[in-house]
Amino acid sequence: MKNITIPMFNVTLNINPIAFHIFGIPVYWYAIFIVASIALALFMYYKKSGTFGIHYEDILDLSLILIPVSFVCARIYYVVFNLKNYSSFLQMINIKDGGLAIYGGILGGAISAYIFCKKRKISFLDLADYIIPYLALRAKCWKMGKLYKWRSLWKYYKSSMENGTRNKHGSTICTSNVSLRIYCRFLNILNLN
Repeated sequence: MKNITIPMFNVTLNINPIAFHIFGIPVYWYAIFIVASIALALFMYYKKSGTFGIHYEDILDLSLILIPVSFVCARIYYVVFNLKNYSSFLQMINIKDGGLAIYGGILGGAISAYIFCKKRKISFLDLADYIIPYLALRAKCWKMGKLYKWRSLWKYYKSSMENGTRNKHGSTICTSNVSLRIYCRFLNILNLN
């Protein structure tokens, strides 16, 4: 259990990163948010089917390729840049201890989408116009999942950790690490930072 305090609302939450177990295998909140974000994006694509001449069936076909390729590429990217931490191939493919890098997922997804567009004779730029707004929405859901995994944008906010985070008027808006994470998530959702 992790304790999260939101001083602004005088609320303390006890959050377990594991939502439930299936056959003894833990299902993490982070994974639930990832799957929910993908489902939300697919629903939005369904609602916009036909825009830019791209149909929902094309998006479903692309998703069947893009999602697994993106996860594999995210893992490959992570392993390549952390190679010293792995001594065997089995360690490299074991994702139970984490280790996905979004840059690899984006790169793998972009390449697979480009190849898909060439095979289907769809304009890659039209596809990008069609999917990118919903990828941004999906990313916001994914960031909320990171809260449950206790991940945050430490490099971005590290300079404000010692003195608290200050708003544009110079007032301190939070002073503790946990509070900083909560506020950063809300600011990210609202696109205020």
